Amino acid sequence: AVIAACGSHPVLAWIADGRLALRDLDSGAPIAIDLVVDQLTAPAGRLVVKSRDAVLAVRLLRMGSRILAATTLLASVLPQATRLLDGLIVQDMLGAAWVTVIAESGTHPVRVAALDGVEILAGRLASKTAALLVSCAGRYDTVLLNFNADFSSFSIERERDVPPQEPQLVSLGDLLVHLQEDGRLRLQRGSATRVVEDDAIRADCRLFTDGGLLLARGGVLYGARMRS
Repeated sequence: AVIAACGSHPVLAWIADGRLALRDLDSGAPIAIDLVVDQLTAPAGRLVVKSRDAVLAVRLLRMGSRILAATTLLASVLPQATRLLDGLIVQDMLGAAWVTVIAESGTHPVRVAALDGVEILAGRLASKTAALLVSCAGRYDTVLLNFNADFSSFSIERERDVPPQEPQLVSLGDLLVHLQEDGRLRLQRGSATRVVEDDAIRADCRLFTDGGLLLARGGVLYGARMRS
């Protein structure tokens, strides 16, 4: 299940018996939609689903006291070769790896030859960077794809032999925050990079944002303030 947003109204989305289910969390009322779905995600509160051979954006519209749902096609895909991640579509096209960024400006597919033959297990997009957990030759690696402004090209970084956990990455405006495997935070603004170490931060933290930086560990949510 994921939480999407209709303006300031939270909407719960989940898959029930192979179909999309939606509920307005403010009123508790179900939201009518009839759609076969096998994967879903909500990057930045925008609901995106995979329905057979299509990736769709589900638009949530407030009409009086009701919320209505409508779909828009984002991409046509091969059903068995496609995985939907947080802000990303990853595809294995007969051994050739493609990563499609789902941005407000549209979808941006790029060929990533460095990922040919590896299994992409998890990942997320934050601003112009995609962080991926991949399985290769009996080990796990973290791969960062740093895109240019229009997502037409990228540079790549790879950290080998990491624990098999989902990459932790958020953007705070133009500041990118990445939790490294050693438990340190890497802060990046443009080409400037700084690494921060704090005793309160561990590699098993999860990163979130509500406009500021939030860290979750052991069932507790912490707020973090940035100081220059």
